[in-house]
Amino acid sequence: MIRRLVKMRFQPGKAQEFIRLSQGFRPRIVGFDGCLGLEIWQDLAEPQNVFSFSRWESPEQLDAYRRSDFFRQTWATYKPWFEAPAQAWSLDAV
Repeated sequence: MIRRLVKMRFQPGKAQEFIRLSQGFRPRIVGFDGCLGLEIWQDLAEPQNVFSFSRWESPEQLDAYRRSDFFRQTWATYKPWFEAPAQAWSLDAV
């Protein structure tokens, strides 16, 4: 299993819009083959920082999701809202 952590820093007012939208697209992401869960976190000290934390059975299944039309469409919606480029890490528990 791998874990995927993505940090997104949003323009003022856009973090809440992303969080609202994420509630709608969460079930579709969790429904992708190999997705074991998804959480959205917001930084308490800097609320414009939002993180997605997902768990995947394999890197290949994560990559298949990232190549999907659904991912491309949702990313195209909220990428313009970023104040800084997103940062992402694929992690393994040790």
